[in-house]
Amino acid sequence: MKKTLGRMALLGATLLVLGGCDLVNGILGGNEVPVPQPVVVPPPPLPIMPTLPQMPVAPVTAPVAAPAAGQVPAFQWTETPAVNIIPEAPLGGMANGSPFLSQSVIFEPGMSSWKVIIRDQPLAGPTDIASGGQFVSIDLPTPPSAGLTWMRPMSYGDGFFQVKNDPANPEQTTSWNADNAWAIEITGWQAADWISGGAVFQDAGRASGRIAVCYKGSANLQNSWVAGRFENAIIRYMGEPYWVKGVASGGSGSSGGGKASAGKKASDLVDKLPTEPPKTEPPKTEPPATEPPKTEAGGDKPPAAKLDVNMIKNRFEELKKKAKEKQAE
Repeated sequence: MKKTLGRMALLGATLLVLGGCDLVNGILGGNEVPVPQPVVVPPPPLPIMPTLPQMPVAPVTAPVAAPAAGQVPAFQWTETPAVNIIPEAPLGGMANGSPFLSQSVIFEPGMSSWKVIIRDQPLAGPTDIASGGQFVSIDLPTPPSAGLTWMRPMSYGDGFFQVKNDPANPEQTTSWNADNAWAIEITGWQAADWISGGAVFQDAGRASGRIAVCYKGSANLQNSWVAGRFENAIIRYMGEPYWVKGVASGGSGSSGGGKASAGKKASDLVDKLPTEPPKTEPPKTEPPATEPPKTEAGGDKPPAAKLDVNMIKNRFEELKKKAKEKQAE
């Protein structure tokens, strides 16, 4: 009997090892229900948003910097220069294939009109007389003032370009007269009047604006131009101006007329000349005091002196001739 119980105990221990805890729970009467594992449900996918149209964005461009001092501005020679194509840069250009850099701009009255001169040499003073170097001289059609704009089509005259033309002698220049066109705008003009009785050379003020002038190449000279802005240009009188002398603007080298402010014209002198010979009385003659005039029989009086009409006509012609000479001057 004892052997049977021992065998049963050994068998139970073996079953306990083999069956694990579940068998023990069953033997001991455990009836626990296994807890189900939670099911993880993934979240629903997010809705796909429609792509909004892209707003146009202006490209970012850096501002165009003005050329540095000593650099020729960006400009192309043209037969039709205009104010709206003048570069925002100091005056400069190309003179017969070589760079031209403006060092001084001068406004002054010429023989019969105002002119502007652009030089590649600086002035020692406002009324200095420059010599040498290259320059452009432009005869203006009317007296300049702030706000004026001129446009000149390509044609001959009304100025000249003093340029270098001899590679063997770089200091030598020639006066180049050729077809030229230009556009000029005066944005600022502060000028004093001519002081009568003052210095011969007078510094009158300053001007600002912009210019584009183009010369058409000819012979062995290349297309040339000067364009850009100018500030503090010199306004000066290099002697008594033409309107004080009585010379009306619009003479040789000018395409317009200015208004003289003082002086008499030669035409005024002509208008005042008599249109008929002056009336003169016949010269009175008296007989010599020492001898009474002889009379013929019958009591005739001495003959009266004759009026010299030819002398009067000759004098009138001389006056007309002098008037015409003054007018020609």
